[in-house]
Amino acid sequence: MLEKVEEKIGSITSSEFIENTLLALFALFISTAIHELGHVLFAIVLGCPAGVAHVGLITGKSVVSDVCTNTQLILIALGGPLTAFLAGLLIWFLEKESKLRYLSVILMLFSSSLQLIPLNPLDGYQAIKFGLNPAIEIFLFLLVYSISANIIIKAIKKS
Repeated sequence: MLEKVEEKIGSITSSEFIENTLLALFALFISTAIHELGHVLFAIVLGCPAGVAHVGLITGKSVVSDVCTNTQLILIALGGPLTAFLAGLLIWFLEKESKLRYLSVILMLFSSSLQLIPLNPLDGYQAIKFGLNPAIEIFLFLLVYSISANIIIKAIKKS
């Protein structure tokens, strides 16, 4: 099986493997941090006390006050994925080509799409739980997903 992988992607040195892995972990951490900061920024703009409880490689937790309205909670739930999505678009259009650029864009766009799937405990589900019309949430997911998929496919073809 490893021969098939090597045949498809070419050989890779151990130093390249380590460098790529570290870059991917860094990009994943940045993507998670931007996502969580998006929740907090939306909360602050909407006048809801909030903060980031923790940010890890693949998980994060933002804490929002109980005094927020359902409309505010919907926007805060969507704020994380939308902030990461917009950051991914900005990086795609403004940064020069590099491994970190491709990794960051792919992770931010993919995670934004994933978070908008209306399944518990994802942000798309939370938005519906707080009162967003499911049809609007699914439309938003499909919009972000289709834009993300096209950019990711273009990035893969270029590399």
